[in-house]
Amino acid sequence: MDDVQQLGEMLRHYADSEAHKKQLFETQSAVWTTRIGELFGQIEQWLEPVKAPNLLEVSREAYVAFGPSVVVDTSTFKTEKLSIVIAGKPVEFVPDVMGAGGQISLAVMGLTAARYGSISLVCLPPSSDWQWRKTNGLKDPHNFAFNANFLAQQLQSLIPRERG
Repeated sequence: MDDVQQLGEMLRHYADSEAHKKQLFETQSAVWTTRIGELFGQIEQWLEPVKAPNLLEVSREAYVAFGPSVVVDTSTFKTEKLSIVIAGKPVEFVPDVMGAGGQISLAVMGLTAARYGSISLVCLPPSSDWQWRKTNGLKDPHNFAFNANFLAQQLQSLIPRERG
């Protein structure tokens, strides 16, 4: 095989590889969008029985996820963010761009009191299970299964306590 034929063969392999990566990305992006929508629907369903004006309100708004390598103007990660306002205190679930292997992560704002801590919800497809991940500085994160009762416990911490 001469060098020109070899070049043509290399270009075909490259094109096939790029087409496969693009297809995989599009498939993972569709799952990313679907899972976030399902999660928000689940949270709304869990909180529906206790929603009350000015006490517990839940809303969604359009959101474009971005990050260090994905600028907001060109991001293809168009979704929503979920806001919960409980006793006047806002909690937001804000999607991050899709991670390696299709990982889905949402920053949870408004619940952490730790100075260097953060809270996120993480799902790694094909699993549809969400993990509540709490980090504090350089320590290993603490992971918890995310369900209705766990969310309720976290939100309870925002309700002011009567001091006697």
